[in-house]
Amino acid sequence: MNIRPFIVKIMHPDIVLGYTDSENNLCSNLSGYWKFDTGTGDTVEDMSGTGEILQLTNVGENSWSEDIPSSINFWNTHSYTFSSENYATTSSGYISPLQIKGDLTLSLWINYKSLTPTNTANSLITYGGDVETKTDNILYSLSINGENKSLRLKWENGSDSRDIIGESTDPANIQANTWHHIVAIRNDEQKEIRFIVDGINVGFP
Repeated sequence: MNIRPFIVKIMHPDIVLGYTDSENNLCSNLSGYWKFDTGTGDTVEDMSGTGEILQLTNVGENSWSEDIPSSINFWNTHSYTFSSENYATTSSGYISPLQIKGDLTLSLWINYKSLTPTNTANSLITYGGDVETKTDNILYSLSINGENKSLRLKWENGSDSRDIIGESTDPANIQANTWHHIVAIRNDEQKEIRFIVDGINVGFP
């Protein structure tokens, strides 16, 4: 029996929890990536290369913070606090790579102080508006149901007012004043959404 020689190499990973040495690999296929790590100012640069700068509205004295997940060795050392009057919008409006109507993955870190006890509030990220056209519809809106802490993804794409709402089958273990990593993955053809919180699947709707 002949055994051919082979080589095994052990190498450090290029990507660890969303960060790379150069960030080129991570950002190459993203439509948007905002780190919120500058610690100052009223704009947030898009690291994906698509140029979607976020414009921050009503930046206050305490909007920027050095509070970040302690269990993760983040390169960035800042975070940003949002409220009902303190929000961010993209620089180019609806004409952008963020106008995603098909398959979609949303990934973000959150740390909330309190939730409004309804199933339609507590929006995390939304793209679109209330006008019933393919351009201005809500193409995706990720939120937390304040009644049971389940995750909720809503979208519509058409002029006939059809809303598609998916909600996690299990409540998400999302505690206040604690950092959590949230992912929503949408299969547009099957109209299915997978929700993941801190690496744990919280179910398909």
